[in-house]
Amino acid sequence: MTGSVGVKNMKQNRMYAGTPAIDITDKMGPQFEEVSLEEKYFRFKGLRNEFCVKENIPENIFTEITFEKPTEFTQTLFSVKDRTYYPIRSENEYKFIKFMLYDKAKWVPIND
Repeated sequence: MTGSVGVKNMKQNRMYAGTPAIDITDKMGPQFEEVSLEEKYFRFKGLRNEFCVKENIPENIFTEITFEKPTEFTQTLFSVKDRTYYPIRSENEYKFIKFMLYDKAKWVPIND
C-alpha cells in the first residue's frame, strides 16, 4: 500500500500495509489475479475481436504465437504467454496497442 515501509523481504503477489509493512493478503486478497494461459488467450481473442469490429478491419491482422518467431511475417505477432509482441509498426498495430492500454493489457515489443 502507498506509504508503507518494507523492512524485510516480501513475498510475490501479496499485499502489505503499514509501518513497518505487514502482510494483509488474508484481509484484502492477492494483488494480482492468477490467470491460466488458456484464459489469457481467450481474453486476447476477445480484445482483438472487439478492436477489429470497432475499427472495421479483418481479425487476422493480429495473431497469437505459441512457438518460435517465423522468419518472415506480415502481421503483428503477439505472445500471450509472456506478453511480448513482434512489431511491424503499422498504423493498425499502434491503434491496437493504444486500445489495450491502460486497463486491458500491456505488451512489450521484441526488437530483433
